[in-house]
Amino acid sequence: MKNFCLICLIAVFIFACTANNEEDLMLIEAQEIQVTNTEDYVEENIVPTVPLADDTCDCSESEVFNPTFTGTACCIERITVLSLEEPIRYWYATNLDNPSVHWEVLSGEIEIIAGQESSIVTIKLGDGFDGGMIRGLGTSSPTGLQCSNLVLIEKLEE
Repeated sequence: MKNFCLICLIAVFIFACTANNEEDLMLIEAQEIQVTNTEDYVEENIVPTVPLADDTCDCSESEVFNPTFTGTACCIERITVLSLEEPIRYWYATNLDNPSVHWEVLSGEIEIIAGQESSIVTIKLGDGFDGGMIRGLGTSSPTGLQCSNLVLIEKLEE
């Protein structure tokens, strides 16, 4: 009788282990299906990259930082990558004393999301962006001198 109980106990143990392995295998197969479906979803819904361009320059090479230049100068430089999906940051540089900087959207689906009245502005291009222009206007607080610069952002043809 002891041997019969021992055999039954071993049989139940083996059956339980086999059942758990089959359940684990089914769970693993289900996870693989989910991963495959997720990969298919990602591949089908990739946002195409759109070529963009702007007309900013390297401000370090402008008259703003030229010690022999005696006039008023300003420059706007992009400091992040141009993107329809991610915010874009521009830096306003000038040789004006203690300037306050005002940013303005002149055209296009462009939103200022941070940095108004700051030397660095963050913008976001709208879903239907096809081109547009922003302006940075610096005003010197002691003298009232002003300097403005425009940035044209274009959606290039593919």
